[in-house]
Amino acid sequence: MALLVLALLPFSVHPDDNWDERIDPACCPYPERDPRDYNWPFSHFTYSEIIPDVLGTFVPMTSVNITFGNTAVDYGKPIPPSVMVTAPAVTFALEPDRSERTLHTLMMVDPDVPFRDQPADGERVLWLVYDIPGNQVVQGKTLVEYAGPEPLPCPSGDRLCLPEHRVTFVLWEQPHGPLDLQPQDDAHIGAATHAGRLSFKARDFATRHELGLQLGMNFAETWYDEGDGRFGSMPWWHVSEDESLSRVGHLLPHAAQTPKRRAGKKDEL
Repeated sequence: MALLVLALLPFSVHPDDNWDERIDPACCPYPERDPRDYNWPFSHFTYSEIIPDVLGTFVPMTSVNITFGNTAVDYGKPIPPSVMVTAPAVTFALEPDRSERTLHTLMMVDPDVPFRDQPADGERVLWLVYDIPGNQVVQGKTLVEYAGPEPLPCPSGDRLCLPEHRVTFVLWEQPHGPLDLQPQDDAHIGAATHAGRLSFKARDFATRHELGLQLGMNFAETWYDEGDGRFGSMPWWHVSEDESLSRVGHLLPHAAQTPKRRAGKKDEL
């Protein structure tokens, strides 16, 4: 099964490809892409724990391309909440075994409400479009109208608070045709309506409507924006100076060497 997953993953790169020195030496495959990671992009979902927090393991069958204006969702790259105020454009390919007659469901959820380490309010559904003909998302039916993520600042004095929100997009094929919605479980939620969004579970919706395994996923990280222009300029995973590198070297094998030392050993990577 592991070999099958690796063989089917889109946009894979051979692990012998040259290392890109622009990638921080202490940065793991998530959210920057390590060209030696032959399991990309699946590894991003497991490293970020979207698998299994949101959904289970799967074989990606298509890339779900999400853009907010000129900003693309790129497997965990930070996006300010102000950019995600309105619904994005979504594209995906139908090849090799789906057509314009195939129906799909697209969902957007935030599993980290109010914070990743304390998701007391559970999963918040931000957007849900179903009965999408082929890949024409704008022609689908909307069950949950779009509402952007609303991250809060960490409580004052809580040094262990994890402020990031893993805003996750999931695409399913509807193998049994149009969805049979149930009023008691599948109520329409308006754009300005908060009721019904919290404690939502993507996996429960998929199970109830027999959607099976997801075809593709993508996600962005966001958190409370202080409005000082520094959003995403120094994310929490950034480690570059020698003292910090020496402390994490035993956890991240390729971080044990600084860029200067590693430069002469590039061919050995």
